Amino acid sequence: MKETVKVARYRNVPYKVNYKVNGGGTSVYSWRESKGDSFQILDVPEDVVEWLAIYTQAFTDGELVIVDENDQMINLIENHDSYKNNSHTREAIVKFLNGTVKTLKEELKKITDDGEKRFVLSVAKENKVDSIAKQKAIAEWANMSIELLFEEDEEE
Repeated sequence: MKETVKVARYRNVPYKVNYKVNGGGTSVYSWRESKGDSFQILDVPEDVVEWLAIYTQAFTDGELVIVDENDQMINLIENHDSYKNNSHTREAIVKFLNGTVKTLKEELKKITDDGEKRFVLSVAKENKVDSIAKQKAIAEWANMSIELLFEEDEEE
């Protein structure tokens, strides 16, 4: 039996991988979007994880995350800093949103992937960041106005 690696999707939009199998055919791996603190973990064959690490940006951009930080497959990921900075759990985002403004700015500065940025903005809006200084820091980082980013839905 082939070895597998536990791979998670932390972001709030689904993700799909189409892996062409040797000898023809395609294996499809689909992760549903995260909701709250719940996210999906799939057992993915090592050869698929190796292909993702070498030929795609799925790990580097934080689209997918190897759950076990001690798994040897992590060594295949070329840019470890990008991987770590773009693969936050909702819980980790809430933690730095609730921290100091200085810590928030430092964490935001590290994020480079647009999908991760959208995820952070979504979590910030859901958690109703009420500190004006934090709202300003987030809005500047996102290159948006505070009003546009944090306005309440009028239809409620």
